[in-house]
Amino acid sequence: MTPAPTIRLRAYPAICAALLLAAVGLRRPELVAVAAPFGLVAAVGLARSAPPDVAAHITPGELRALEGDRVTAVVELTAARPAWQVDVALGVPVGLAPVDGAPRRAVRPGAGSTAVAFELDCERWGGYAVAARIRVHEPFGLREWA
Repeated sequence: MTPAPTIRLRAYPAICAALLLAAVGLRRPELVAVAAPFGLVAAVGLARSAPPDVAAHITPGELRALEGDRVTAVVELTAARPAWQVDVALGVPVGLAPVDGAPRRAVRPGAGSTAVAFELDCERWGGYAVAARIRVHEPFGLREWA
C-alpha cells in the first residue's frame, strides 16, 4: 500500500510555523501556546504512523446470473490489528448496477476478518470483472494508505 498525505498533514505544520513566526515577529508568547497543538498533532501523528496490515479479497456470490437478477459481491477484509477506518469501493462495469446507491462503504474492521457485502443488478448479459479498491485512514487523519 502507498501512503498519501492528507490536507491536514500539509496544513498543521504550516499553521504551526506561521504562528511561531508571528510570535517571534510580534513578540507575543501567547501565539506559541496557540501553535503548540498543531505541531504536537503533526509530530505525534507522524511518529505513530505505520503501514496498515489490511488485505482485501473479493468473492462473487453467484458465478452465473440472468439479465434482471440480483447478485452479491462480498469484499473480505483481513487485518492483523484493528484498523481505524477502511473505505471499500467497487468498480462496477457497464452492464451491472449497484442496488443501494454508490457502491462504497466505510467500515472499522477489528482484528481478524470482516465481510462487506454489495448487491448488484444485472442489466445486460455478459461476463464482468468487478474490482475492489480499499483506502485505509489513520487515527489522526494525516495519511491515507491506498
